[in-house]
Amino acid sequence: MQLDLILRGQSNAAYLAELDGFAGAGRLVTEVERLLGFDGVNDRVTLVYDRDGQGGDTTYPATAFLDEWMDPTAAGGWQAGELERLFLDRMEQYRADGPGDATAMVWLHSEYDSRDPNLSAASLAEAMRVDAALVRATLGRDIPYLYVAAHPYGDGTDTGHQAIRQAMETLAADPAFNARIAARAPDLNVDLDNYDGNEATREYGGAHISASDALIIASRIARAAAEEWAAYAKPGSPVALAGGNIASDGPQVVAATLLDATRLQVDVRHDDTSGFLALDADAASGVGWSARLADGTLVAATGATILDADSLVVSFGQALPAGAVLDYAYGIGKLWGASGTGQGHAVMDSSGLPVWTAAQGVAIGTAAPPVVAEPAPSPEPAPATPPVVVTPPPVVLEPAPIPEPAPAPPPAALAPPPPTPVIDTTALFRDQVTVTITAPETALVTTADGRSATVTGSEIRFADGREVIGHGGTAGLVDRLHDIVLGRDTSLLGTGWAADALDAGRIEARDLAQGFLAQGGIGEIADDRDFVTAAWTNAYGAPPVESGTALLLQRLEATNRADFLVMVATEGEVLAAQPAMTSGIFIADWGMSFASGLVQMAYGREATVAELRALDAQLDSGWSPADLARELTMTDEYQARIAGLDEAGVATLLHEGALGRAPDAAELAVWSAFFANGATTTDLAVALADFWEFQAAVQSRAADGIAVIA
Repeated sequence: MQLDLILRGQSNAAYLAELDGFAGAGRLVTEVERLLGFDGVNDRVTLVYDRDGQGGDTTYPATAFLDEWMDPTAAGGWQAGELERLFLDRMEQYRADGPGDATAMVWLHSEYDSRDPNLSAASLAEAMRVDAALVRATLGRDIPYLYVAAHPYGDGTDTGHQAIRQAMETLAADPAFNARIAARAPDLNVDLDNYDGNEATREYGGAHISASDALIIASRIARAAAEEWAAYAKPGSPVALAGGNIASDGPQVVAATLLDATRLQVDVRHDDTSGFLALDADAASGVGWSARLADGTLVAATGATILDADSLVVSFGQALPAGAVLDYAYGIGKLWGASGTGQGHAVMDSSGLPVWTAAQGVAIGTAAPPVVAEPAPSPEPAPATPPVVVTPPPVVLEPAPIPEPAPAPPPAALAPPPPTPVIDTTALFRDQVTVTITAPETALVTTADGRSATVTGSEIRFADGREVIGHGGTAGLVDRLHDIVLGRDTSLLGTGWAADALDAGRIEARDLAQGFLAQGGIGEIADDRDFVTAAWTNAYGAPPVESGTALLLQRLEATNRADFLVMVATEGEVLAAQPAMTSGIFIADWGMSFASGLVQMAYGREATVAELRALDAQLDSGWSPADLARELTMTDEYQARIAGLDEAGVATLLHEGALGRAPDAAELAVWSAFFANGATTTDLAVALADFWEFQAAVQSRAADGIAVIA
């Protein structure tokens, strides 16, 4: 299988591909392959890119899209200009050479066009539509366009940058156009140009991106491209494990409300991730945030703090008048810190993607509640609305003794009997007990020292995961939704992640159902009657009667397909129809599983309980496995372990720890090339942490509980 990315644009498109020995091009290709689980040989991604100056190139530096690639018509529209015609010649050649199984266009046109302070977003969008129609007609394919949002270009204008972003967002929002924003990158150094002629100094915020900037952009494009091609993902790949929806868009600001005259609560919608990375000093100073007043005046923020997993508090040095809108990285969008750099100063989600506001900004409202140290308890749902998720309460192995009633004088109250010892399973690891199912949703838990207790409920929580003994818990809901939509079970690792995320409130059951629908299965059924029939049949094990079908249709008409599926999956009838469980199924905690695997990779040993809990807490707070892999390679224990080894020796050590096997000759050759291009052994550890085979090994190791050093 071959998937092709066509890279087009101006000078920064060329620098994205070529700098540092085509490092950006390599990152883009190999990262898409990694996310899709491709081996780079039998299944691969290629980059279609030319800049030889012989005509028919895909990039032309120092050019504007409007008036050089696209020419205006007498009627006020747009037509192919000289450069567009040359590009179309190259597309004809690409088609004649035999394109891959799928093609996507990576589009980096923003530099010279952003110089125009009067650039019309509507006119630019129209020219982009004409371009796409010409390209698709030439290729004979309705290829997706992956736009790189206008990044900081020091020679541009604020209004020019905003117009380009608005045009891109307009097309991306049109479902008939087939485009998306593939990367937003306000957090760049843009320091390639040597303005002062002194190689020892760096001039930030110029016209051209540097090699490190190129890697940032390429990594973000890769996420969007891999998600676009989710249908081609190999089983066990990061994209497949995520159900086809990985973090790629970054957190979008969806609301900004006044807490008081000078402070805003800013709420975001995350894309398949949760939480923020810690703010560096510059991000905490409010860099990037501004309020745009009705007269066009920009008021820069003076501070930013994280409020909770999807909210921030942004402060200003003055009261904000009515009618203001909130922007992040407005215009040229420089996020320059005190050192002059841009990298590392963005507010980012746990996957490293920057926060963003739509080009038109976010209107500032006035209805936010006051900031409190702890969130108020969630209100009980209205009785008429069925709960979306039935989350069981924590398992209590023995009921707390019922307090004796107050003694009535004059007789003295009898002393209560000694309390029965309680087994707190949340303090135990699964391999420290045996679990025997004795009746439906009832099990006997026995510890190694002979204590035992009877547990009732759907799940028994342990320190390293949950034992499923019934169908009413969160893990059962995840598996049932997956089975209803796709007709097959989820992986244990995927179930663990989804169940943990549901319990923590990072996602809702409807989000999960929507993600499964996007993968196909009954999600491809267009007719509502056929859809509800298939859903009930898959859930209950038999088709509904006619009156039941009519009732199901009424329920679907009152809501959407995702919420309808959650309702079906939690129906009492459906739960009662599930087969009785004769033995429990252990679902390892997602964070604990990865923590165990990462310690094995870095240290070559089992983790201690303290290590597991500390690493799990970091993952729960928003760190990624790759982040932890990087941190572990900085520790004294890791450094002592690799002391005296060459790169091949370290690669072998990490492979054995991560995957349970040594690398073969082909893999060693790949890593040798990786090192030759400037990568470090830390980079290898990070890559392995995201590798599909590592995730499969993590799942296998945790199948019966996570081993620890006592």
